[in-house]
Amino acid sequence: MARRQKSTIVKPRTYLVSLRSELGISQYDVAMISGIRPTFYNLVENGKKGDQMDSRKLLGLAKALQCPLEKLCTLEAKYMDEMDRLNNRERKW
Repeated sequence: MARRQKSTIVKPRTYLVSLRSELGISQYDVAMISGIRPTFYNLVENGKKGDQMDSRKLLGLAKALQCPLEKLCTLEAKYMDEMDRLNNRERKW
């Protein structure tokens, strides 16, 4: 009998949309400035990727969004906490 996969709740990273909108720049602009492929950035902003975020990507996003790294990390941590709560996942650390 095949195991049924749990569906995962996906939520856009509205904080990225807000930061980008405040600057009046496109997803493509953010991707180019930060050194991230535009298709990957689109998936990140739309909440479909993000488990692959690393310090290099965060540094690039902070630069592109003209946002202090500490603020960006705090916003991402809040987003991840919300996603864990919505998907009934426990923090493993």
